[in-house]
Amino acid sequence: MTVDGFLLLHASDDTYAIQGYVGGAKSFEIPAQVGDYPISAILPNAFQNNLGVISVSLGDNVAVGKYAFQGATALKKVTLGKNATINYSAFRECTDLEEVVLGEAAYLDQYCFYSCTSLAKMDLSKVTNFGNYCLYETSLVSVHLPSKAKATYGKYALEDISTIEELIYDEFNDSISPDSLRFAKDSLKSVRILGGVLGSQFSNLSNLTSLFIGKDVTEIGGYFVSGLSNAKITFEEGCAITFTGSAFNGLNVDVFHVPANSTLKNSVFYNATIGELYIPASVTIYDEGSPLFYDQTVTTVYCE
Repeated sequence: MTVDGFLLLHASDDTYAIQGYVGGAKSFEIPAQVGDYPISAILPNAFQNNLGVISVSLGDNVAVGKYAFQGATALKKVTLGKNATINYSAFRECTDLEEVVLGEAAYLDQYCFYSCTSLAKMDLSKVTNFGNYCLYETSLVSVHLPSKAKATYGKYALEDISTIEELIYDEFNDSISPDSLRFAKDSLKSVRILGGVLGSQFSNLSNLTSLFIGKDVTEIGGYFVSGLSNAKITFEEGCAITFTGSAFNGLNVDVFHVPANSTLKNSVFYNATIGELYIPASVTIYDEGSPLFYDQTVTTVYCE
């Protein structure tokens, strides 16, 4: 059956699946339904190596099959509705693909955007599953990672991405750290962490200019920003953090404000260079055999 150039297969569950396209349009919106039946899937290989399609828009609850658009090298933009499932290698090696618009609850299977080397724009905050290598060798600039309560993370989902400048975590943990997802940290300029327990995963970020710590971060330790120099560090109002274990080892900034109601332990400012350090009266300081200030240069300390 052919409708508007789409080759349709009537499935046993009273839905239609798209097998291919024989029309001449380069940009098209795949209809949500044909007659009384919804379109629920793009079948495997349906648009594989298609060199004409430039833009595709899909409705809600559509599964994009394996290799459905693999090698469609003219494709530049994909728009997906809610509850989209993007299966294994569905858009693999779409080398001109620049933007993907995701609806709520998108499922990214393994290798689905593998080696889409021009893909720079994609809101990942709505993703519920990151399959192994799903975004390998893309060119994403801004990445917003949902918490583990909202998403499942496979191995090396962001492997070999060297273009990320802005990174936002809903809730940080080791399984979604730069080391676990294996993307390059050198390009990072802005990091926003809204919650979690933080360790050494952000040390030696030589190009970082802005670091925002949200009020749901509970602990920072372990050389968190070791070697950070002249970045603006902002703590959200309401932060009450326990700082431990040389958290700001080697920090080099003009001004640093410890958030109120926080706790400082164990050489937090080891080897730091700080022009003005502000410590509110509500901050608790513990000396557990390792002094808070050790081998550091602090020009002025203000106890507020």
